[in-house]
Amino acid sequence: MAGAFHGGGFWDAIGARFSPEMDPSSVLNLDVLDAWFDPAPAVVAAMSDRIAWQARTAPPTHAEGLVATIAETRGLPRESILVGPGSSALIYLVWSRWVTSRSRVRLDEPMYGEYRHLAEVVSGCQVEYAIGDEQDQTGEAFDLVVKVNPNNPTGRAELASDLLAKLPRSRRTVVDEAYRDYLGDSYSLERAAAQSTGLFVLKSLSKGFALSGLRVAYLVGPPAEIQALARWSPPWFVGLPAQIAAVRALAAPEYYAKRYGETKELVDELVAGMGDRGIETRAGVNWVLVRVDSANEVTQRCREIGLFIRNAGLTAPSYGDHWVRIAVPRPEMRSEFWTRFERMLKACSG
Repeated sequence: MAGAFHGGGFWDAIGARFSPEMDPSSVLNLDVLDAWFDPAPAVVAAMSDRIAWQARTAPPTHAEGLVATIAETRGLPRESILVGPGSSALIYLVWSRWVTSRSRVRLDEPMYGEYRHLAEVVSGCQVEYAIGDEQDQTGEAFDLVVKVNPNNPTGRAELASDLLAKLPRSRRTVVDEAYRDYLGDSYSLERAAAQSTGLFVLKSLSKGFALSGLRVAYLVGPPAEIQALARWSPPWFVGLPAQIAAVRALAAPEYYAKRYGETKELVDELVAGMGDRGIETRAGVNWVLVRVDSANEVTQRCREIGLFIRNAGLTAPSYGDHWVRIAVPRPEMRSEFWTRFERMLKACSG
């Protein structure tokens, strides 16, 4: 089914039918921005314990324990929280309830591509784009404004207070904070959203807590609006293994704080390595944007040698064919990454 481009081509190489011979280590998946690190040890232990019971047992109907844990760890009222199986599921839920073909929506460019797909293809609404740092000059209110902070793919991040002060007028505003964990609480508008009349924060637990395969996220906003959305949220929306893992992950802030510090070091190392090779870069959160002559050729050459990276222009059209996005590799894979990357450079120059 056609939709927004999300990469994931490495599954073609290792097999999406999950055969016993599947070998994820045979490729370098630096395309999708999954965490390079493993979940906290307590998460792994909880998932390993009673795995057969987890597989056969229906979870708490409305993830009551997970909601309570989010509320306690984030300092939020429980009634302001709606959980879901990944941020994409919640994005589609709110879009289906809030946006019609007559809606006027404001997006940034570049930004996470799913929002463009929803606006232009799914709903066919009236969409306006703020290009780069361009600010709204119309003075008119939108039905929905979406911001991604920190931005994917640019990596630009704004302190919560700065962002709040310059949001365009809108009936509803969604701030997607998928990668905010890497930067700290000063970049989060969660508490402001819970006390607002039309501000919502979408928070993935996949990216910062290494839970991408489990699909778990939450939406924070005005309690009345959240409870209205909850009526359209099905029972058992989040699976039992995901609920257990998320609760344990939220209880391990020290482990993850260390991983975030290491991620910054890995980004700096990747930027420095590209600089040594005379290649222009822009640092992201757990990725680096790299300028190339042809993103299409580079990604294809990389794919041929088992190195999967992202053609940024397929997500953000304003990047054209000149930028690729590379997630930071695991430390033990750095040498192999550079070996394959050099092979790609040689093939492109030859």
